[in-house]
Amino acid sequence: MNHDFYDVKTKGHVKAAIIEVKTYGDKKNPRYQVIGKTKDGRKVFSFVGAELAKKAKEALKK
Repeated sequence: MNHDFYDVKTKGHVKAAIIEVKTYGDKKNPRYQVIGKTKDGRKVFSFVGAELAKKAKEALKK
C-alpha cells in the first residue's frame, strides 16, 4: 500500500510504500504513525487517522 509522505530531504511530497504501522499514546487517545520507504532507501514518517492505519495494517498482513 502506498501513501503520500512529506520528504524533509527533498522538501516535497513523495509516494512511498508503507512498511510499518505504529501506535502511540493511551487507549483513550491513540495516535497512529505509518512508516514508508522511499525508492532510494530512506525512511519517511507520517501521522494518520485510525481508518488509514487499519487499512495499512490489513495490507501489511497480506
